[in-house]
Amino acid sequence: MNSAMGTASLWALRTSLLVILLFFPLMAGITYNWLQLKSLNKNHEQTQRMLFEHRRAEQKIKEKTRQLEKTNSTNPIALKSLFPLGTALGDDIAILTLNASFKKHDVRLNIAAKSLPALFDFIARLQKTRLHVELQHHQIAKNEKQDWPIMAEVNIHLPAEVSSEN
Repeated sequence: MNSAMGTASLWALRTSLLVILLFFPLMAGITYNWLQLKSLNKNHEQTQRMLFEHRRAEQKIKEKTRQLEKTNSTNPIALKSLFPLGTALGDDIAILTLNASFKKHDVRLNIAAKSLPALFDFIARLQKTRLHVELQHHQIAKNEKQDWPIMAEVNIHLPAEVSSEN
């Protein structure tokens, strides 16, 4: 009986040892897979967050694009009224800056002219169109040997027809 008990206990010991030896690699594999799953979940959450931010940015861009398209869709009407500006230009006038405020229906030009009569002729040609033109001020350079000695600022008010189409 002692020998049967010793044999059973030896088998129990060997089986327990085998279970323990199989348990550790199994637990290591389970732990490794659990950590990998945790890392993948973290990456998934970050990716979802980035996707959400990208979609939000996309919506903002689309909204701004819609606003710009709306603005640009009204600007060509106002720009069409500025076409006489090109026909009034001559070789003796140069537009330095053009600042347009289509909401105020106003365009401000800084121009350079080769002579005072050329400046006044340009203003007169503009006034013959349907644009309302105001010469704000002009300056004559002290050194008249410059190619463009006259500097002037001109305001152009867009006609009411263009205003009503906006």
